[in-house]
Amino acid sequence: MATSARWQVFLAICALILLSVLLGYYVWAQSLVYVPAQGGTYTEGLAGSPIYLNPLLSGFNEIDSDLCSLIFDGLTTIDAQGQVVPNLARAWRVEDEGLSYVYELRQDVLWHDGAPFTVQDVLFTVQQMQDPAFAGPRALADFWRDIQVEALDMYTVRFRLPQPFAPFPSYAAIGLLPSHLLAGVAARDLLNHPFNVAPIGTGPFRVADVDIESIVLERNPDDFRPRSYLDQLVFKFYPTHQALLEAYGDGEIDGISRVLA
Repeated sequence: MATSARWQVFLAICALILLSVLLGYYVWAQSLVYVPAQGGTYTEGLAGSPIYLNPLLSGFNEIDSDLCSLIFDGLTTIDAQGQVVPNLARAWRVEDEGLSYVYELRQDVLWHDGAPFTVQDVLFTVQQMQDPAFAGPRALADFWRDIQVEALDMYTVRFRLPQPFAPFPSYAAIGLLPSHLLAGVAARDLLNHPFNVAPIGTGPFRVADVDIESIVLERNPDDFRPRSYLDQLVFKFYPTHQALLEAYGDGEIDGISRVLA
């Protein structure tokens, strides 16, 4: 009986020790902070190919829209929680009982070719959408047609609305175009301009190479945001979803953008 009691005590002590070890490991694991590694290349497959790498024309094609979101920026952007937050504009204010929006632009932004971003780029982009010959989505032209835009200085712009419109900051997320490269281009000619194949933006990634089979984006070294984790993004184009799935199965790509059910 004494031996049995000693074994019971011994087993109880072992159980307590094991429980303490497991509890300690759990607490340690919960306290870990996982930091993604910097650098590397991610290759993604797309069913289809881009047509217009231009934020004013990207509404025609989902692939264009996805790529433009990496290459271009708007005054605002939509964060992961669906909130409108500053982007190329560092702040904004509402005046005249909701009829005016004044945006203060960041002064540390460069286009991918090294030229500075200024209020002229905002004016040019809006004027393109307001031009009667604008070839982009009709809804885009209809929204901006009656909005007045003026530069208060090189880094401040005011929008005057025909009537109060509380969601306006979300519409200011439209990607902006570089006026120093496109200022002489008429709105009717924008649709077929070479810029749509080799664009220059302010986004976190810039175009390094593009052909009929793929596009390579590299990290923007002058980006005003915290450094992107990836150095390079490669998007490969496939004619069908079946070809896309086969490429993924063969290990040609790391991921797939969209798969139809």
